[in-house]
Amino acid sequence: MKQKRRTNEKELEKLVLFALVGIIVFYVFTLAGTSGRFSGTGSAYDGKYSLLIETIRGSPERYTAVIGTNAQEYEREYAEKIASHLGIALTEEKDISASGSLVVIGSPGTNMLMDELIEGTYSGEPSISLSGSNILIAFDSREDAERALGMVTGQPSFSDFVPWTVMTIVVAIPIILLLFEARRKHGLVGIANKKTEAIRDYVNKYQKRGYTKEQVREGLLKYGYPEKVIDSVLSETKNA
Repeated sequence: MKQKRRTNEKELEKLVLFALVGIIVFYVFTLAGTSGRFSGTGSAYDGKYSLLIETIRGSPERYTAVIGTNAQEYEREYAEKIASHLGIALTEEKDISASGSLVVIGSPGTNMLMDELIEGTYSGEPSISLSGSNILIAFDSREDAERALGMVTGQPSFSDFVPWTVMTIVVAIPIILLLFEARRKHGLVGIANKKTEAIRDYVNKYQKRGYTKEQVREGLLKYGYPEKVIDSVLSETKNA
């Protein structure tokens, strides 16, 4: 019975450990998938836009990045980062005389050219879309601007890591605690078993010498052994 219990405890430890490893592996592959999503191979935008961005990098002189005249500070900040990454010049929409080969950056609310070129109603999500020969990189918050930059550079933003990080922590902490609790109980059981064996050896030794149960019991109590364990061991013996 004791051997079976120890085996079950070990199996529980293995199960918890495997579960923890599984979560870590899932987390790593999820982040890898997130990275792929922003490199132009996933659902964030079609792979042809990734190819188009590479085309811009290859011929930056053919393209001009355009920011809205009324753009907010963070829009200008990220438009500069995007334009710098693509290797193209950045200008305001009021200074654009032609509408061809433009990379229009920002929010439809502050960029009139973006509002004119974007198809349908803007969803509010960061996006890269094609309008004729123009590329539209839309976002309407600092967080989404960071994500849009990640879509251009192929690197996920910090905000894309946060949900998976939180989820992993929330799931992993109980599992880790369960693992430590299982190990703690296993350790306590081992200590209790050693005490029980020590008491049993003591009882056998002194009963063979003619000591009564009561005398043996008193001796064990003086050594500080648990009374319940002593009585349990003594109940197994036949010697009065």
